[in-house]
Amino acid sequence: MSIIGRAIDSAATRIATPTVSLMSKYRVTAKLALDISDLTARAAQAIHFTSWQAGSALQRTADIAGFKNYYKLAQARGTKIGAEIEVISETGRIDRRFFWVNQPLQHKVENGRLHVTTAPDTDLWQGTHYGFRRDNVHSLLTKVTHDFSLTVRTEFDPQKQYDQCGLIVRGNSRNWIKVSTEYEDQRHSRLGSVVTNLGWSDWATTDVDSSVRSRWYRIQRRGQDFKIEYSDDGKLWTQLRISHLCRNFNSLSVGIYACSPNEKGSFEATFDHISLGNSSWA
Repeated sequence: MSIIGRAIDSAATRIATPTVSLMSKYRVTAKLALDISDLTARAAQAIHFTSWQAGSALQRTADIAGFKNYYKLAQARGTKIGAEIEVISETGRIDRRFFWVNQPLQHKVENGRLHVTTAPDTDLWQGTHYGFRRDNVHSLLTKVTHDFSLTVRTEFDPQKQYDQCGLIVRGNSRNWIKVSTEYEDQRHSRLGSVVTNLGWSDWATTDVDSSVRSRWYRIQRRGQDFKIEYSDDGKLWTQLRISHLCRNFNSLSVGIYACSPNEKGSFEATFDHISLGNSSWA
């Protein structure tokens, strides 16, 4: 099956890349361009060949352009929130409106739960204090153009300092929000969020016990403002912060993420109860 999958991927690279790139330049054909990419993706996935997500024509085009072409194209069909979206279906399928950016070392869906194994030296940070700029976390995203509420329950088995998994809201590499628990040592970790505006990151944290290996997160949007919360049970929510993205994006990429900033790091993160719906933040 992998031979057939690679043939699909190869054909998509040779034929679809120039076609999709050309079509994405025009509003009338941009939606059709994205549909073409989705079709090749589903064809490969149907025969259990999933590397299209890292190697398909559209993703390769995006990689070369620093993801700009991909975001521009996906923006043409941003997700409009109506009924709540359950990202993983009862049959174990990931909603086709979601796409990987920087696939993890391994990922699989079992019993309605997404298991992710991170690669080392993956991180998301811009400039502040440490001086470096990193933008290569594993993330499963969709495009949204309206206010929303994004929720997930995570389980994690961190191995190295800063191992983390949670939610992400992304305008581009210089403007984004994430919330997670970052592992420090066996005694304590840092529950918190990072808000990055105009290429500078702001990290707000509170120390928590490292023995806790499960946590819920929720981000709600109202315009350019965002409410970031966590919960132990998915019912009683505690506010971490209210934040603002300075730049007003027509659409945002939102979803889950995981990473291991340590050069020798790697851990398993599990996600379930991933849902995207209308914001209830008044």
